[in-house]
Amino acid sequence: MPFDVAPLNEPLAVARHCVNRSEAGPGDKVVVFGAGPIGLGATIWLKLRGVEHVVVADVIPSRLQKALAVGADAVIHSAEEDVTARLTELHGQASNALGQPRPGTDIYIDAAGAAAVFNTVVANAKWHAKLVMAAVQKKGADVDLGGMLRSELTLVASQGYPTEIFEVTPERVEHRERFAQLISHRVPFAEADHAFELTLTPGAAQKVVVTFAE
Repeated sequence: MPFDVAPLNEPLAVARHCVNRSEAGPGDKVVVFGAGPIGLGATIWLKLRGVEHVVVADVIPSRLQKALAVGADAVIHSAEEDVTARLTELHGQASNALGQPRPGTDIYIDAAGAAAVFNTVVANAKWHAKLVMAAVQKKGADVDLGGMLRSELTLVASQGYPTEIFEVTPERVEHRERFAQLISHRVPFAEADHAFELTLTPGAAQKVVVTFAE
């Protein structure tokens, strides 16, 4: 196991727990909102699980390119594209409990933590769709309970990694080159201040690893 990949065990356990909570299977169509380490980790786990079609949505083009590199079947630039139209194009058309047209997406994963994601899911959820909330919600949001009712949307919360911290290790070793793509910067310890600057700048980095010379 390369030393720079070893620290990914914790975020990949968070992503694995999220996927476990989703109960996604091979025939499901999934969209992941947020192409940071958790969202990309979830994308990899979903594909390793054999999920049929995984879409990743984000507002940063470089992150969308990374999502394709780690195995996403398609991406959506949610700041510029019509999410509803793209999901319908990719996952077909279904309907909610009232017969209103909705994309055929089965499972939505929130790895972004933005109120807009929750609202987008409720507006697009088909009958018996599922939303797995893995991201920390920084701000509250007005919840369209009527919209949830019309789709009988299931909301599943995913917190941390109750059992997954070591569950992920064997596959992380086997697929280490794939997981290594989550690392955007390797910074020597002497420049650790720069590492913190990168992590504190929105969109500047994926996963930053601080390295130590022998």
